[in-house]
Amino acid sequence: MINGSTRKTKGKVGYPAGAVGANHKVKGAPSNVKGSSIGGLKARNNGYQFEHIIDITCQMYQKKGVGMIQKTPEPMRVLKNQNNGQFTCVFEKKAQPDYTGVLKGGKSIMFEAKHTDGKLFPFNRINDEQWKVLKTHHALGGQTYVVLSFTQWGYYSVPFGDWMQIVSTIKKKSVNVADLAVYRVPYTHGFVDFLRVFYKSGHRVSISANTP
Repeated sequence: MINGSTRKTKGKVGYPAGAVGANHKVKGAPSNVKGSSIGGLKARNNGYQFEHIIDITCQMYQKKGVGMIQKTPEPMRVLKNQNNGQFTCVFEKKAQPDYTGVLKGGKSIMFEAKHTDGKLFPFNRINDEQWKVLKTHHALGGQTYVVLSFTQWGYYSVPFGDWMQIVSTIKKKSVNVADLAVYRVPYTHGFVDFLRVFYKSGHRVSISANTP
Protein backbone atom coordinates (compact mmCIF):
# COMPACT_ATOMS: atom_id res chain seq x y z
CA MET A 1 0.00 0.00 0.00
CA ILE A 2 1.30 3.46 -0.90
CA ASN A 3 0.48 6.14 1.64
CA GLY A 4 0.10 9.86 0.96
CA SER A 5 -1.93 12.24 -1.11
CA THR A 6 -4.24 11.02 -3.83
CA ARG A 7 -3.10 13.76 -6.17
CA LYS A 8 -1.38 12.46 -9.27
CA THR A 9 2.04 13.11 -10.70
CA LYS A 10 2.59 11.97 -14.25
CA GLY A 11 5.75 10.06 -14.98
CA LYS A 12 6.61 7.21 -17.27
CA VAL A 13 7.98 4.04 -15.79
CA GLY A 14 11.04 2.84 -17.65
CA TYR A 15 10.07 -0.72 -18.46
CA PRO A 16 11.56 -2.39 -21.55
CA ALA A 17 9.77 -1.39 -24.75
CA GLY A 18 6.36 -3.04 -25.00
CA ALA A 19 6.19 -4.02 -21.33
CA VAL A 20 2.96 -3.62 -19.39
CA GLY A 21 4.46 -0.78 -17.35
CA ALA A 22 6.06 1.04 -20.28
CA ASN A 23 3.49 3.86 -20.37
CA HIS A 24 2.09 3.43 -16.88
CA LYS A 25 1.42 6.71 -15.05
CA VAL A 26 2.66 6.97 -11.49
CA LYS A 27 -0.22 7.69 -9.13
CA GLY A 28 -0.44 8.67 -5.50
CA ALA A 29 2.48 11.11 -5.30
CA PRO A 30 1.92 14.60 -3.89
CA SER A 31 2.60 17.26 -6.49
CA ASN A 32 5.10 19.03 -4.22
CA VAL A 33 7.25 15.97 -3.55
CA LYS A 34 10.54 15.87 -5.41
CA GLY A 35 13.74 13.89 -5.70
CA SER A 36 14.13 10.70 -3.72
CA SER A 37 10.46 10.58 -2.61
CA ILE A 38 9.24 10.48 -6.21
CA GLY A 39 11.98 7.98 -7.05
CA GLY A 40 10.86 5.71 -4.22
CA LEU A 41 7.24 5.94 -5.35
CA LYS A 42 8.18 5.07 -8.92
CA ALA A 43 10.23 2.10 -7.70
CA ARG A 44 7.29 0.76 -5.69
CA ASN A 45 4.96 1.31 -8.62
CA ASN A 46 7.34 -0.56 -10.92
CA GLY A 47 7.49 -3.36 -8.38
CA TYR A 48 3.71 -3.64 -8.40
CA GLN A 49 3.74 -3.77 -12.19
CA PHE A 50 6.33 -6.55 -12.14
CA GLU A 51 4.17 -8.53 -9.71
CA HIS A 52 1.18 -8.02 -12.01
CA ILE A 53 3.17 -9.33 -14.98
CA ILE A 54 4.19 -12.41 -12.98
CA ASP A 55 0.56 -13.00 -11.94
CA ILE A 56 -0.83 -12.91 -15.47
CA THR A 57 2.04 -15.08 -16.71
CA CYS A 58 1.18 -17.67 -14.05
CA GLN A 59 -2.42 -17.58 -15.24
CA MET A 60 -1.23 -18.25 -18.79
CA TYR A 61 0.96 -21.15 -17.62
CA GLN A 62 -2.07 -22.70 -15.92
CA LYS A 63 -4.25 -22.15 -18.99
CA LYS A 64 -1.61 -23.86 -21.16
CA GLY A 65 -1.25 -26.78 -18.74
CA VAL A 66 2.37 -25.92 -17.89
CA GLY A 67 1.76 -25.65 -14.16
CA MET A 68 -0.20 -24.02 -11.38
CA ILE A 69 1.72 -21.29 -9.55
CA GLN A 70 0.22 -18.98 -6.96
CA LYS A 71 1.42 -16.00 -4.96
CA THR A 72 2.16 -16.62 -1.29
CA PRO A 73 -0.19 -14.52 0.89
CA GLU A 74 1.67 -11.81 2.80
CA PRO A 75 1.51 -12.30 6.60
CA MET A 76 -0.60 -9.71 8.41
CA ARG A 77 -1.00 -8.80 12.07
CA VAL A 78 -4.35 -7.38 13.20
CA LEU A 79 -3.98 -4.22 15.27
CA LYS A 80 -7.63 -3.37 15.85
CA ASN A 81 -10.97 -5.04 15.17
CA GLN A 82 -13.55 -2.39 14.30
CA ASN A 83 -16.48 -4.81 14.86
CA ASN A 84 -18.10 -3.95 11.53
CA GLY A 85 -16.43 -6.53 9.36
CA GLN A 86 -13.35 -4.33 9.04
CA PHE A 87 -10.07 -4.26 10.87
CA THR A 88 -6.79 -2.40 10.97
CA CYS A 89 -3.69 -4.44 10.23
CA VAL A 90 -0.06 -4.20 9.24
CA PHE A 91 2.00 -6.39 6.95
CA GLU A 92 4.72 -8.20 8.84
CA LYS A 93 8.19 -8.90 7.47
CA LYS A 94 8.02 -11.56 4.79
CA ALA A 95 9.60 -14.92 5.53
CA GLN A 96 8.29 -17.06 2.69
CA PRO A 97 9.29 -16.71 -0.99
CA ASP A 98 6.80 -14.96 -3.25
CA TYR A 99 5.43 -17.83 -5.39
CA THR A 100 4.95 -21.58 -5.03
CA GLY A 101 3.23 -24.22 -7.12
CA VAL A 102 3.55 -27.38 -9.14
CA LEU A 103 4.67 -27.98 -12.71
CA LYS A 104 3.27 -30.48 -15.17
CA GLY A 105 4.61 -33.89 -14.17
CA GLY A 106 4.43 -33.20 -10.45
CA LYS A 107 7.65 -31.28 -9.74
CA SER A 108 7.22 -28.43 -7.28
CA ILE A 109 8.33 -24.87 -8.01
CA MET A 110 9.19 -21.99 -5.72
CA PHE A 111 10.70 -18.61 -6.49
CA GLU A 112 11.34 -15.17 -5.09
CA ALA A 113 10.52 -12.25 -7.43
CA LYS A 114 12.33 -8.95 -6.99
CA HIS A 115 12.36 -5.66 -8.90
CA THR A 116 14.97 -2.92 -8.94
CA ASP A 117 15.05 0.46 -10.66
CA GLY A 118 18.81 0.54 -10.37
CA LYS A 119 21.66 -1.09 -12.26
CA LEU A 120 22.54 -3.37 -9.34
CA PHE A 121 20.62 -5.96 -7.31
CA PRO A 122 22.01 -6.32 -3.76
CA PHE A 123 22.15 -9.90 -2.47
CA ASN A 124 20.79 -8.85 0.93
CA ARG A 125 17.38 -8.05 -0.57
CA ILE A 126 16.69 -11.76 -0.17
CA ASN A 127 16.48 -12.04 3.59
CA ASP A 128 17.89 -14.89 5.67
CA GLU A 129 14.56 -16.67 6.16
CA GLN A 130 13.71 -16.55 2.46
CA TRP A 131 17.21 -17.86 1.67
CA LYS A 132 16.77 -20.81 4.05
CA VAL A 133 13.41 -21.77 2.55
CA LEU A 134 14.66 -21.48 -1.04
CA LYS A 135 17.78 -23.49 -0.20
CA THR A 136 15.76 -26.26 1.45
CA HIS A 137 13.34 -26.46 -1.49
CA HIS A 138 16.28 -26.64 -3.89
CA ALA A 139 18.00 -29.34 -1.82
CA LEU A 140 14.83 -31.45 -1.89
CA GLY A 141 14.80 -31.38 -5.69
CA GLY A 142 12.17 -28.72 -6.35
CA GLN A 143 12.56 -26.18 -9.15
CA THR A 144 13.74 -23.08 -7.32
CA TYR A 145 14.47 -19.65 -8.79
CA VAL A 146 15.22 -16.01 -8.19
CA VAL A 147 13.28 -13.99 -10.78
CA LEU A 148 14.51 -10.41 -11.25
CA SER A 149 13.24 -7.33 -13.04
CA PHE A 150 15.60 -4.49 -13.94
CA THR A 151 13.53 -1.52 -15.14
CA GLN A 152 15.49 -0.67 -18.28
CA TRP A 153 17.23 -3.99 -18.84
CA GLY A 154 14.56 -6.68 -18.82
CA TYR A 155 13.88 -9.86 -16.87
CA TYR A 156 16.08 -12.65 -15.52
CA SER A 157 15.27 -16.08 -14.09
CA VAL A 158 18.15 -17.63 -12.14
CA PRO A 159 17.98 -21.24 -10.87
CA PHE A 160 18.72 -21.15 -7.16
CA GLY A 161 21.67 -23.52 -7.42
CA ASP A 162 23.29 -21.05 -9.81
CA TRP A 163 22.27 -18.15 -7.57
CA MET A 164 24.06 -19.69 -4.57
CA GLN A 165 27.18 -20.18 -6.68
CA ILE A 166 27.08 -16.57 -7.89
CA VAL A 167 26.72 -15.25 -4.34
CA SER A 168 29.63 -17.34 -3.07
CA THR A 169 32.05 -16.69 -5.94
CA ILE A 170 31.39 -13.26 -7.45
CA LYS A 171 33.25 -11.35 -4.68
CA LYS A 172 30.70 -8.53 -4.76
CA LYS A 173 27.65 -7.62 -2.69
CA SER A 174 25.38 -7.30 -5.71
CA VAL A 175 24.90 -8.37 -9.32
CA ASN A 176 24.26 -6.40 -12.49
CA VAL A 177 22.67 -7.36 -15.79
CA ALA A 178 26.03 -8.29 -17.33
CA ASP A 179 26.52 -10.87 -14.56
CA LEU A 180 23.09 -12.35 -15.34
CA ALA A 181 23.05 -12.12 -19.14
CA VAL A 182 22.75 -15.88 -19.67
CA TYR A 183 19.62 -15.96 -17.50
CA ARG A 184 17.64 -13.33 -19.40
CA VAL A 185 14.11 -14.45 -20.31
CA PRO A 186 11.80 -13.05 -23.00
CA TYR A 187 8.94 -10.64 -22.54
CA THR A 188 6.25 -11.14 -25.20
CA HIS A 189 2.64 -9.97 -25.49
CA GLY A 190 2.42 -8.95 -21.83
CA PHE A 191 4.01 -12.12 -20.44
CA VAL A 192 7.49 -12.67 -19.00
CA ASP A 193 8.28 -16.32 -19.74
CA PHE A 194 10.37 -17.07 -16.66
CA LEU A 195 9.93 -20.82 -17.25
CA ARG A 196 11.18 -20.68 -20.82
CA VAL A 197 14.24 -22.61 -19.78
CA PHE A 198 15.56 -24.35 -16.75
CA TYR A 199 19.04 -25.68 -16.24
CA LYS A 200 19.59 -29.41 -16.03
CA SER A 201 23.14 -30.76 -16.07
CA GLY A 202 24.30 -27.54 -17.70
CA HIS A 203 21.84 -27.73 -20.61
CA ARG A 204 18.82 -25.60 -21.31
CA VAL A 205 15.61 -27.58 -21.53
CA SER A 206 12.38 -25.90 -22.64
CA ILE A 207 9.40 -26.65 -20.41
CA SER A 208 7.04 -24.00 -21.72
CA ALA A 209 7.28 -24.18 -25.48
CA ASN A 210 3.52 -23.61 -25.82
CA THR A 211 3.53 -20.26 -24.01
CA PRO A 212 3.36 -17.06 -26.06
